[in-house]
Amino acid sequence: MAGVGREPSTAGVAESYEFADAFVLDSEDGTELNRPVVRTDTKIDEPADAERVARACALALAAVGAPAADLGLAVDDPADLDGEDIDTSDLSAFGGER
Repeated sequence: MAGVGREPSTAGVAESYEFADAFVLDSEDGTELNRPVVRTDTKIDEPADAERVARACALALAAVGAPAADLGLAVDDPADLDGEDIDTSDLSAFGGER
């Protein structure tokens, strides 16, 4: 990131990807962005971890208007993907503050 004049941080990545409407960040990353953010443990060691991160991605996409049918979800309402292992408090579509 520094090589292209950007801050080597989450904020720097977000600044570089202005076209990204939402982000999935690790639950330990306290970076505040001016876009919807879903937070979860992003470490993937086993299939259950991958499933959790995939749910977080689907929630972020749904929050910015992606239709559930286009996401290939096994649920009709993306809110059904939310759980204690995912923080959607930044998403107004799921009862958050934004």
